[in-house]
Amino acid sequence: MNGSQGTKHMIGQINDLLCQLDDTAYAKPISLFKGGTLGQHFRHILDFYNCLVAGALLGELDYSKRARNPLMETKIEVAKDSFNAILDKLSQFSEEQRVKVVTDFSIDENGVRSVVISSVGRELMYAYDHAIHHLAIIRMGIQTAFPEVELCESLGVAPSTVKHSKQSQRSG
Repeated sequence: MNGSQGTKHMIGQINDLLCQLDDTAYAKPISLFKGGTLGQHFRHILDFYNCLVAGALLGELDYSKRARNPLMETKIEVAKDSFNAILDKLSQFSEEQRVKVVTDFSIDENGVRSVVISSVGRELMYAYDHAIHHLAIIRMGIQTAFPEVELCESLGVAPSTVKHSKQSQRSG
């Protein structure tokens, strides 16, 4: 699976999950999240993909300059449309395309941030892994606050873990 395929798979899982929620559940503060909401986690996932797409088109991206859309946190239809827009934009660039990534981990004495060279494919993998992490958190929130929601077995589980589990079941 390449980065584009992973993104399509991820957004498919997200859309399936969003279809099971309503705006009230989506925006409800959850004690496990210390008052945070499912919508905030979905918005955070989308922020990284939006930043990646915009940066890929410009040749430089900066994940710290994410545009946070508060409607994404409260309206499921806005979330679905936003995630689907990412799918539409995937065809605009190649995974081999080079991209400069402005970092936050190294700032010199003049306040200049380091830049690393990456590729769109590598950044799609990063956004995918980041989304897996947040979907695991979302999974815990749903299991705690909305146990009636049916969750995909692989939601929030890294592909390597899914593969390992399948191999263990076959050999065990």
